[in-house]
Amino acid sequence: MPTEYADAITSYDQREAAAVTWLSPRAVLGEPIERLDPHMHRFTRKLIDVLG
Repeated sequence: MPTEYADAITSYDQREAAAVTWLSPRAVLGEPIERLDPHMHRFTRKLIDVLG
């Protein structure tokens, strides 16, 4: 795979993603529901159930 292609699919505009952060599933559930996508808590609970 050419480097240009890999850069194109993995790069992002840092101005648009200044507040992006990685959270564990348990950390997602610890966040106030108003701070995240309206469906994130429901999705995360289902993910935890499936993964165990």
